[in-house]
Amino acid sequence: MTDPSAEVVHDDVGPRRIGGCLASILVVGALAVFTVLVVVSLTLAGVIGGEGSASEQAERLAEIEAEYGIATSSQDLDHPPQRDLRLGRCERDAAGRIVSMGSVTNYTSEPVNYVISATFLAGSGTDVGEELAATTVRVDDVAAERTVDWTAESGVVAPGDFTCRVVRIERTP
Repeated sequence: MTDPSAEVVHDDVGPRRIGGCLASILVVGALAVFTVLVVVSLTLAGVIGGEGSASEQAERLAEIEAEYGIATSSQDLDHPPQRDLRLGRCERDAAGRIVSMGSVTNYTSEPVNYVISATFLAGSGTDVGEELAATTVRVDDVAAERTVDWTAESGVVAPGDFTCRVVRIERTP
């Protein structure tokens, strides 16, 4: 007879790994926490869901300026002042001088002031030539959600065809 205590049992299962599932859960959990920390950090830095980097903001401001053909120093991407402006008429007054008229609408929530720079050019259409005159118009204390008319007078008599352009607009509180 064989002594049972001297019996060697060979098992093909190998060493038992208790907690294999637990280790997997811990790894997945750690990755999830890391991902959340990265997203929160990038959001706070303004890379995700923010206004973007300074170069992205500058690029968007340049696109707005190119779209309207009007410069500004404003950094307001939500309500750029170019979008507040409407160029109405470009005509001669009774004395033959060039006059440009339009309006500004304050789409912000506070009263603002506008400074509009207009230029008056010889020619029209694609045949625009030299600058005949330039002027600046102030439109002060435009209430929120209000539209106010403006007029820019050149002071010069146009020798022939002419064009009026707004080249810059500034909006200040």
